[in-house]
Formats: sequence, C-alpha cells, structure tokens
Amino acid sequence: MSIEEQLALETQARAALHHHDPAAVGRLCAALIKQNAMQAQLIRQATGHIAKLEMEQFLSESQSSVAPPRTADESVHG
Repeated sequence: MSIEEQLALETQARAALHHHDPAAVGRLCAALIKQNAMQAQLIRQATGHIAKLEMEQFLSESQSSVAPPRTADESVHG
C-alpha cells in the first residue's frame, strides 16, 4: 500500500473511532462484518479455483512429458 493509501485508511479509521453517533458506528461495524465475510468467501473460492487450474496444468504437463507406450509392431521393427 502506498503512503497516501495508508494515510487515507488511517484517516477513515480515526473518523470512525471519534464519530459522535454510536448508531452510525454500529451500522458501519455491521456492514464491515458482512463485507469481511463476503471477501473471505471470495478469496476461498478464488484460491480453490487457482489450485484447480494449477493441478490441471500440472497433470497436462505430466502427461505430455511421458512418452506414449510402444506398440507391438514398433517393438519388433524399432
């Protein structure tokens, strides 16, 4: 995160800490809890999808690096 982004984040965090309306802070907390849960689920899904793609690529590369078995005809003449 850039220094400007860190400063903006800190400014927002301090504004919430010093807010005069407890109900507004409560609504903010509830929204952040929901957002956090949704982002955590999205990260889990993305991580699972990436792992699946990497496994498919690995299996594809593994299969292409193995020489195909020789046929009986090739064994006799090769």
